[in-house]
Amino acid sequence: MVLIESSIYFIGMMKRIAPFRFSNKNQIAPTTLDTNLSPLLADTGERMRRQINIIDTYVSYWQARPLEEHEKNLTSYAYTAANNLKLLSTNLTLLEKADSKHEQPELIEKIIQNAIDTFNNTDQDNSDLTILTSDTNGVELLSHIKLLKQLLINLIHECKHLNGELLTINLAHTLHKKLGIKTIDIVCHPISNKIKNEFRDNNLGIRLIKDIVDRLNGRLKIENDSLTIHFPANSRQQVITFDTFKADPAQILVIGDQSVLVERVLRTLQNWPNNVIQIKSINELLTDVKTQTTKNTVNLILMFENEGYIPNLALKQIRMKLHAGDQCILITENVKMSRNYALTLGFDDLFSDQNIEQHIKESLNRFTSKGLRIKNASHIS
Repeated sequence: MVLIESSIYFIGMMKRIAPFRFSNKNQIAPTTLDTNLSPLLADTGERMRRQINIIDTYVSYWQARPLEEHEKNLTSYAYTAANNLKLLSTNLTLLEKADSKHEQPELIEKIIQNAIDTFNNTDQDNSDLTILTSDTNGVELLSHIKLLKQLLINLIHECKHLNGELLTINLAHTLHKKLGIKTIDIVCHPISNKIKNEFRDNNLGIRLIKDIVDRLNGRLKIENDSLTIHFPANSRQQVITFDTFKADPAQILVIGDQSVLVERVLRTLQNWPNNVIQIKSINELLTDVKTQTTKNTVNLILMFENEGYIPNLALKQIRMKLHAGDQCILITENVKMSRNYALTLGFDDLFSDQNIEQHIKESLNRFTSKGLRIKNASHIS
């Protein structure tokens, strides 16, 4: 508790010593931490880390023991709280320790997934989140990997909604041919008025976002209900198979057998490490297929248009077979169909992309991660 209070005190010092400058009401000009203050914060983070390791050992001990249901819930709360303290410690030490020279190249999709996993282990509000990517498939980041991961984690935590509203983060890898440069472009929306005001003030998470953007030689802008970040990307395209990724645990149920679209999905998932089951009719799913999953597994039900069933009506029948965290996804090649329309029909998400072979696997990982977060939250509550 003393360490946490001291960190709050140091953040107050930050606010007085190094106030932010703004170029206009929308453009936020980040500034690097005061050179004398940064080591002080890093030392605080290191001191916290030693205490966190003790708490971590204690929580792990109780997790391994047979417990009553209420004891399991308390242990789960303690586990999430310990993870939040680790995140706080990492935030305090990040800029002092960040050294791109010794980082190994990493796929952007993997960095995003690692950020989502960390958020899932620290989220105490069961917030709804989706991260959409563009032109990131097979792209490796050669430097600033840790900074990008921590930037995404802090963006999610600071901008997430507590009222059930979905936070969407769009991340694109863009090649500017005329300029001969590549950039990472992040758009986070919608953001609340509260967040807009806080970005013109100081707290630890928001301060770190600004300082990471500054370290990345980037720009941060708030306009209307969106927060936009651009920074140069030291990256390269790598020819890989998706099996390079670590797939989250899911049982994938593909409902249909008539269309070319179903065939393309099944062909793409042939070497998928998870269990993929083709179900030819809704009745087969209701009567013959087991949907019970383990603690760390969810079902992804992939439904299609033009498969002999009306998706939204069939969905009502399927729901009775599902469990917390299971996700029903509408698959379509109609890129004009909106995600909100699919949600209105009752689906948990939408995949609308003509380039199935390149993008569906990364989307399935994202859907699975979302389902596991919901499932874990349901156990806690």
